Amino acid sequence: MRESMLRVSGLGLLIAVVTLLTACGDDPAKESCGDGELSANERCDDGNSVDGDGCSSSCEVETAPPEDCAVVGDEDGDGSGDCADSECAAEPACAATPEDCAAVGDEDGDGDADCADSDCATVEGCFEVCDDGVDNNGDETVDCLDPTCSDAVVCESFCGDGVVDAGEGCDDGAANSDIDADACRNNCQPAFCGDGVFDAGEACDSGNANSDTEADACRTSCVLPSCGDGAVDFGEECDGGANASDTLADACRTNCKLPVCGDGAVDTGEGCDNGTDNSDITVDGCRTNCAVASCGDGVLDAGEACDNGAANSDTVAGACRTRCTAATCGDGVVDAGEGCDNGAANSDSAANAC
Repeated sequence: MRESMLRVSGLGLLIAVVTLLTACGDDPAKESCGDGELSANERCDDGNSVDGDGCSSSCEVETAPPEDCAVVGDEDGDGSGDCADSECAAEPACAATPEDCAAVGDEDGDGDADCADSDCATVEGCFEVCDDGVDNNGDETVDCLDPTCSDAVVCESFCGDGVVDAGEGCDDGAANSDIDADACRNNCQPAFCGDGVFDAGEACDSGNANSDTEADACRTSCVLPSCGDGAVDFGEECDGGANASDTLADACRTNCKLPVCGDGAVDTGEGCDNGTDNSDITVDGCRTNCAVASCGDGVLDAGEACDNGAANSDTVAGACRTRCTAATCGDGVVDAGEGCDNGAANSDSAANAC
């Protein structure tokens, strides 16, 4: 009897425990939800107890909301929002609008406008033709200077590509010029005297016409022609260059004048030359014709008794004689006070002699 009562009491206790557990919601079948293993009574198990990630905290499959094509956002969580989501392909607002490559704007709404849009990659005007000398894509760079031509065969290194390559002294690309002062020349060499362009530091530049021997030419050092450069230019009588001298006989003078009497240098045919001190009245001076002072020059020099120049005479009575001696008895001229004068024939012993 006592054993029967104990069995009944034990069974009642078990029933009470089960009832209590059921009332508290602890379903044994659900105890493993969230452990990442799919149990018999679970529709999913993603290893967590977070709702909204496709598998709920009670391991029930969650249905994703549809993509709202008119509201910005990725409502269905598939990584593609709005018109980029395949669910919106049929929506009128998402109908594809082609990119108009000639009109300013992003017509297809992909974030790239006009020639920057891949839709326009092959449209003429959106790519550079690398060897036609025209800025086809309007980016202000022409042919091989355009970055899009960097891999073109025609754009292998060359003078004018803006890069200083081996053998080039400079390369300014489109700025290379054979007419602009101080520019890198079209042969990719720096500006230089003789290139025909008037550059900084040059007084002239006639290119191949520069000459150190031609009259009035720009010299090969790109300086203007001048007295002393060795070429006889307009207004010059001579030009001895480095050999010009104001003291050497017969030399071209440093003012590019020919040697002359009065320049201070005794040249061929001159007896003297005292330059500005030459004088036709100074005693014993060099005469203005560069002749040494002498009897007959009209100046009474040392050792002369008289000198009347062209009036000296050996026949005129009373004249200064041509040897610059005074008229005297015995000179062969009957002067004043003389009764006769036979010169050397005068005699105090010969009959009938003067």
